[in-house]
Amino acid sequence: MTAAKFRYEGEAADTIDRLHADASDSPWTKLCDAVDTIVDHPDSRDARAEELRGRGGKAVWKVNVFDGREHWALLWHYDAGRTVVIAWVGRWPPGAGA
Repeated sequence: MTAAKFRYEGEAADTIDRLHADASDSPWTKLCDAVDTIVDHPDSRDARAEELRGRGGKAVWKVNVFDGREHWALLWHYDAGRTVVIAWVGRWPPGAGA
């Protein structure tokens, strides 16, 4: 059995599940494309366009996604086993469209 290449964490998993349930009117496809880029090419410029500092100064990378109407972002990092962890998914800036 092969180890997972990525996983969603907490709120990111909830957001992805909600968007998937309504994929016809959501940024679902664009977000999936961004996840594919991160997982397949984690060292690429697209996957690491912007580095932010998370809790405790931990580095996370932000990937911007525009679905044609709204700006979204994915925040990700590696876990100790070098699995990609999608830590946050949401409209950017946070709170936009709320």
